[in-house]
Amino acid sequence: MNGLGSVVTLIMRRHLILNGFDEDLRTGVQAAMQQHGIRIVCNREVEKIERVSTGLKVTLPDDSMTVDTVLAATGRIPNLSNLGCEKARVKNCQWRDRRRFGKSHQSAPYFRRGRLHRSPQSHPSGYC
Repeated sequence: MNGLGSVVTLIMRRHLILNGFDEDLRTGVQAAMQQHGIRIVCNREVEKIERVSTGLKVTLPDDSMTVDTVLAATGRIPNLSNLGCEKARVKNCQWRDRRRFGKSHQSAPYFRRGRLHRSPQSHPSGYC
């Protein structure tokens, strides 16, 4: 959205984006986002969001900002029911839960060989 003219602020609980990925990759991507004008606020959690006359007031522990729109990425379990896996000829379109495979599989989900997986160690061509 920043590239289309919007002012973008990313608020996150951790010190780097892309948790679970290689540290150099995380640092590089975050630096590139900042160089392209995205403000990144690290080590903070949103305390509340409330509607005000000028937009939405986002309150942090030590700051607040008024914005037009809030996009919250709060979970990782995808809604696959209307994704169209059958039309794309993806067989066994299913979620492979991290609890089943251990803590090392904490990346964003992706499709590979007809199934949904969660490992950043796999080949990037599998990402969707």
